Order: sequence, then C-alpha cells, then structure tokens
Amino acid sequence: MLTQRRPTEFPDNGNLAANLAADGFVYLGPDAMQQRLGTSALSGWPRFASTWSTLEKDAYMRDGGEYRRRRHAVFRSFDGGIERQPDRPHYQAKAFNHLNGGIDRPFASVTSDVASDPLTLKILTAFLPAFEECRGDLAASAWAIELHQFRIEVTGQDYGLPTPEGMHRDGVDWVVMMLVSRENVAGGLTTIVDDTGSAVAQLQMRQPMETIVVDDHRLQHGVSPITAVDPAFVGFRDILVATYSVS
Repeated sequence: MLTQRRPTEFPDNGNLAANLAADGFVYLGPDAMQQRLGTSALSGWPRFASTWSTLEKDAYMRDGGEYRRRRHAVFRSFDGGIERQPDRPHYQAKAFNHLNGGIDRPFASVTSDVASDPLTLKILTAFLPAFEECRGDLAASAWAIELHQFRIEVTGQDYGLPTPEGMHRDGVDWVVMMLVSRENVAGGLTTIVDDTGSAVAQLQMRQPMETIVVDDHRLQHGVSPITAVDPAFVGFRDILVATYSVS
C-alpha cells in the first residue's frame, strides 16, 4: 500500500548512499540540490535553463506524438573526472522501452557550451560518490553516463507524455531526474513502483532543481500526462535526465 508523503518528508540532506541503499530512491528538494551543487555552479542557472528552448523535435516517436523535444550526449567518468565522448545513437532494448526501443536513435546533440558548462558537469558528477558507496567497491569505477535534455510541450486541449513508454526501467544502474522548469502545465506526477508493481512513492516536481534519483535495478518509474492550464498558451515541462552504467 502506498504511503502518502509530502515531498519535504523525503530524505534529502541525510546520508544519500544510505537512503539509496535502504529505499532504492531519494528525493532532493531545491535547497538540498543547491547545497550539493554549490553557489559558484549555480550562478549560471538562468543561462543553463534557457538552453531547453533550443531542443529539437524527437523524430522517433512511434505513437506519432509531436510533443517531445530533446538533445542527447554521452560522457565517461573515472576517478572523479568526466569527459564527453563522441556522439552515438541512443539505444534501448524493447524489454525496457516497448514503444520506441529496439532501434538506434541518433538524437540532436547537446551543444558544446552546455556539455562543457560547469553546472552540467557538477550535476553529472554530484551523485557518483553515493553510487560508488552503494556498490561497496574500494576502487572507483568507470561510469558511462548519458545526458538527456527533454521538453514536453502541450497546447490547446492536447496532452503530452513525459514517459510515453509508461512505467519502465531504463536498463542502466542509476537514473537521475532533475526538473529544470515547468510553465502553464498540470499533471506530471512521478510514480515509483517496486517489482510487484506496488507504488512506493509519488511526487509532483514543481520547482527548478527538484531531483529524484532511482536505483534502476530495483524500481520502475513513470510520469503521468501533462495538459495546458490555459489552453490559449503553450505549456511545457523541462527536465534533465542522466543515466549511469558501470562501464
């Protein structure tokens, strides 16, 4: 049975690795994320967030939807460092994405200024120590990281699907989901379920920098549709998703 909890009651500033090990997920509110990222990195947030307005249409939506825009990049991290890797198509097996999986999807590339932005690099490396601690390794691991910039747009009476594949795993080790912005939209409830299909948490991210981290081996996640609050204007939900796999 799902226990209803307010977002502020999810663990944020405690022992991140311990919370991840115990629950398989963790929620961090804006204040906790600001503390984790540091004030110097956050000075560039307005510029960073504005880049979501330059995303390109996702041309691989088998449901025919035209509501999703995105960019994609690949990184490798080892021993605290991080480097961008050459672009390659994004691939998910159909077992993890029954809608759009099973094919290579060469999305538009994250721009070089975003990929090298100190804030981007800080976000991508912020959780690696906790992931290492959860693994219990004495030596640092090499991590393959995929960065996705998503915008889901809605107009009029239409709706957009943040996760058109439904409740799912991504086929990785860890998933980080950070809200960048949401304007003129209702919906977008994130639900996390265990292997039995029972919901263990539900959370509506409303403020920039709200972040959810999920153990992809233990839990599935999905986000409910969004609609425009005022159908006369475009609504959108911008989110950064980063996935982590030991390489």
